[in-house]
Amino acid sequence: MPSLVGSEMCIRDSHKTMKSYLNAKLILFKKILKKNSNVILDKNIKEFSTLKKIAKKRRLKVTEISETIKKIKNVSWCANNEFKIRNLAMAIAATKLSSLKNKKILKSLEKIKDIDGRLELVRIFPNNIKVFVDYAHTPDALSKVLKSLESLYEKNISLVFGCGGDRDKKKRSLMAKVANKYSKK
Repeated sequence: MPSLVGSEMCIRDSHKTMKSYLNAKLILFKKILKKNSNVILDKNIKEFSTLKKIAKKRRLKVTEISETIKKIKNVSWCANNEFKIRNLAMAIAATKLSSLKNKKILKSLEKIKDIDGRLELVRIFPNNIKVFVDYAHTPDALSKVLKSLESLYEKNISLVFGCGGDRDKKKRSLMAKVANKYSKK
């Protein structure tokens, strides 16, 4: 029973643009997934209606995650973090499709350990300044991280980021623009 997690959260280095990433995902929808395959989608992404139309035409079973998101907003290790909440909701949908019971899934959520370097809260200073670490390595990923923080802290964000080594020199100026757009410093 193949499933596809439909999310715009991450563009791999091999996909230089969101459009390229979407086109790669559309190959799965249009050509690879067999009839009655399961597709997990978030109705809050802009591509949702396109993906839903393709799924209907190809007779794919759509599982939408917005109700699950509402139920898990207060899970301690991902509370107030749009990335983690959306990804967790998709993982929950996938486990349900694998026949795990909802009660068992929800009971297990607090036992899950957070992933190091994924919008990880590493320190809170006495003046309530919070320090997060995220290994965002593309302009899109950095944008998503900063938007998530912006939703909590407005534009009161000081950012340190790097693009070291001889790799990906072209993305440095793009990431600087993103940093300037969403950060105070």
